[in-house]
Amino acid sequence: MIFANICGKIDLNYLILLINFMATQIELKEVNIDLIDEYNKRFQDDNRYFLADKAIIKLINQFPTNSNIEDILLKVVTINELYSTNVYATFEIAKHILKLNIDNDIKNGNLELVNKIAKLKLKDKEKTFYSFASKYCNWHNSKNFPIYDSFVDRLLSAYQKQDTFLELPEDSSSMNFFKLALKNYEFFKETIDSFIKYYELGDVNYKKIDKFLWMYGKELFGKNN
Repeated sequence: MIFANICGKIDLNYLILLINFMATQIELKEVNIDLIDEYNKRFQDDNRYFLADKAIIKLINQFPTNSNIEDILLKVVTINELYSTNVYATFEIAKHILKLNIDNDIKNGNLELVNKIAKLKLKDKEKTFYSFASKYCNWHNSKNFPIYDSFVDRLLSAYQKQDTFLELPEDSSSMNFFKLALKNYEFFKETIDSFIKYYELGDVNYKKIDKFLWMYGKELFGKNN
């Protein structure tokens, strides 16, 4: 398991979310392939998200590599806008991606790449665009890079609290540790793989898992709830 270098500082908003989560007991639906298919069908029936998906697929197919700043900038801006990843320095992160020379790492499924893309120094301060980085990698190689998102995080944490689908060392078994650990991408992918195995979801791919976790997480934890 991946447990090294995953705990760090928590910003105030994240701490509030953590406290609220710990104080809330949610009755969760039983996970099975039918539930996964149900929420994927809901995703397909929602034009806002389904057509955004199609648009990004078309864009990535048109510009699959990351050796040209114009191509990278176009993809960064599109993913950021359609999926609200809160990247306010799109040109800077496009230059950052170009400098990283990521195409081989994308092809080979190098998980360290997500954290490399996510961390960007702006005006002498290090910023982290973790959700964006996971999405950028996923859109280029969905077989190896599952998507991290705040709704995905909260739903995984809720199921871990209810079912303990991922066994952790005794000294690291608290929900505080689990939620912090999800911010390490290797641990996050391990968590997704354990989720699939525990609930016996067979060969379901990361795209279907992501759409389920995001749609159901949004239903439970969205602003209107």
